[in-house]
Amino acid sequence: MHYCMEKSNMRFGKLLLCYRFFSWNFLYFTTYLIIME
Repeated sequence: MHYCMEKSNMRFGKLLLCYRFFSWNFLYFTTYLIIME
């Protein structure tokens, strides 16, 4: 996460991309946990 923010200082688009990637992964992981329980 820190790596993404550090790299995105050059470009704001990279920050948006990292945010979208991590938020989607978090949503997927949460859904996975709910299904497994």
